[in-house]
Amino acid sequence: MRIKNALYEKVKQENDLFLELRKQYYKNFWQKASNKFDAKMEEIEDDFFIIRKNGFHTFVHFYEVELDNHLILDIAGKKNVTNKLLAKNRFPVPNYLKFNLNNISDAVEFLNRFKSIVIKPTEGGGGKGVTVGIRTEEQLRKAIISASIYSKDFLVEEEIEGQSFRLLYLNGDFIDAIRRDPPIIKGDGKNDIKSLIRKTNKARINNTLVEALSPINIDQSMINYLKQNKLNLKAVLKKGEITLLKKVVNQNSASENHVVKDDVHHSTIEIGKQIVKYFGIELAGLDIITTNISEPLEVNGGVINEINTTPGLHHHDLVSDNDKKIDIGYILLKYIFENKKYAISNFGNQIKF
Repeated sequence: MRIKNALYEKVKQENDLFLELRKQYYKNFWQKASNKFDAKMEEIEDDFFIIRKNGFHTFVHFYEVELDNHLILDIAGKKNVTNKLLAKNRFPVPNYLKFNLNNISDAVEFLNRFKSIVIKPTEGGGGKGVTVGIRTEEQLRKAIISASIYSKDFLVEEEIEGQSFRLLYLNGDFIDAIRRDPPIIKGDGKNDIKSLIRKTNKARINNTLVEALSPINIDQSMINYLKQNKLNLKAVLKKGEITLLKKVVNQNSASENHVVKDDVHHSTIEIGKQIVKYFGIELAGLDIITTNISEPLEVNGGVINEINTTPGLHHHDLVSDNDKKIDIGYILLKYIFENKKYAISNFGNQIKF
């Protein structure tokens, strides 16, 4: 019990440190954008900020901005609902099935139909509770336990081979695309993979230059992937040897995010435009899995993996090729204040903060 409590406190401490890192990062992010836009930013409380310019203001909180309504946020936040609507309108999505703890046998049957599957909670984001590379019933049941922390209902999906891409749309316009590669680890010939992960997480917190906002978590996706590649957490990699840790990309770093806006096939861009128009989403991050983003999705079996209505803005800022990145904070503030239905009037500056 004492060991478990010590482990819990260690994990909590690390999570708290990363939360502080995210807070400081987004404070700096919006301050930089405000300065460039010649606007004034003030902190309200609890990491909520107000940004003012020319008698109007808007509120921001981490990556959240005042653009989309709560209903569309709720719809997009339920993966089973968006999958159903996408499939109904003939947009490419992976084979999937919704289930819960009362009909796990349906998920087992689904597993028997496909070589490898993914389990997701139907609600939540950021890759939380997602397990990929499931090939056995034992792995399936462990994945369900992980997903049950975040939702009472789950999706089982066919695992699609390919890379993960985030396409960003604003007001129906395609403005950016990032190839998000999975997190990697580099061997030193001495430490095992578990120790290297611990060192990497510590470096992410302590580095002067922000490279990532999340720790690399040891989870079932990682264990599955390492096992499939004849590795485990105790394996010692040769000096300079590099290995992927998992296929889920949310815990990667800037060095694994690559700007590929100019590489996206025009038909895929158009599919994204149709999707955001259908849902009526003002700011959307469209996740796509495909083996080649320069080809039409139907050529290589690419799919729409997820629609994000509060997309993480840091994915477009923490990138490997800074000369290609867009200034997404400035772009959003400019759009919000130029479209007065989003910026809020100060009523002739009668209301102060």
